[in-house]
Amino acid sequence: MLQPDFLHHGERAHVGLVFSEIEGSASAGLERFNFFRIDQSVALNLRAARETTDAYDADKLDTAVTATRYFGLTNKLLRAGLAYGYSDSLQAGVETIAQLASIPLDGVWDTRDDLLDPSRGYQLVGQFRPYADVVNDELRFQSFFGDARTYVRIRHSKPRIIWAIRGASGVLTGADRYDIPPDIRFYAGGGGSVRGYAYQSLGDHVGGQPVGGNSLIELSNELRFKLGKTWGVVAFVDGGNVFATSTPDWEEGLSWGGGVGIRYHTPIGPVRADVAVPVDRREDIDETYQFYISLGQAF
Repeated sequence: MLQPDFLHHGERAHVGLVFSEIEGSASAGLERFNFFRIDQSVALNLRAARETTDAYDADKLDTAVTATRYFGLTNKLLRAGLAYGYSDSLQAGVETIAQLASIPLDGVWDTRDDLLDPSRGYQLVGQFRPYADVVNDELRFQSFFGDARTYVRIRHSKPRIIWAIRGASGVLTGADRYDIPPDIRFYAGGGGSVRGYAYQSLGDHVGGQPVGGNSLIELSNELRFKLGKTWGVVAFVDGGNVFATSTPDWEEGLSWGGGVGIRYHTPIGPVRADVAVPVDRREDIDETYQFYISLGQAF
């Protein structure tokens, strides 16, 4: 829920609740616009969450103060701040308690014509997080993540055809995989990642649980055919993997999945249903197919 002009000085307050199979959370925040400059804002955010995934269970408390500078008429911004996060996580029978301070730095350059159903433009996202445990002085590491996606109109008349391309990469440096809390590591697989594989399931498993990694690569290609005002179909190929070390092990290669889907276009965005199969199916880990339903395109 949003409350504009909360304190009558150009503020916006928000509260949120999430209840899902993998997350239960409550969040609140306050953002003040025109902070010293007309193109700058400052925000305070607080979030408490219980995450229950196939990879780990975690109780988390996160808080952050960030300043954002906006540039031009397109959605270009730089964001920096101070953050603190407490987490108590359990993975493969091992409990990890961490209290991490960080200085989040983000950059976004977004020229897409629509957030839920883009047909042209591109988006570039870069994130940098230097972490230090406030209790364990020996634990310090850095997280780098980048995501790039672009959309090309191949055919303007019916059926309209859009070629959507995405690539993402992440690296954790400064600490070994098992020294980094499970909820900070990279994971791959699922509806917004490599379809055909279950959520977080790519990479190494210990005791039947995925354990994530220190580096990530994801690639996606999708052809979107809009058949009329309401219906559309897509065909896609995704690839990716997570690796134990900060440098991807190319001998492990990428896991590939592919499939098709349908789109029902509504005034608030497309409802999507995708079915995908794993090309590199692993015995006793991967199902023969995965099925996804959500609002908005996959990327």
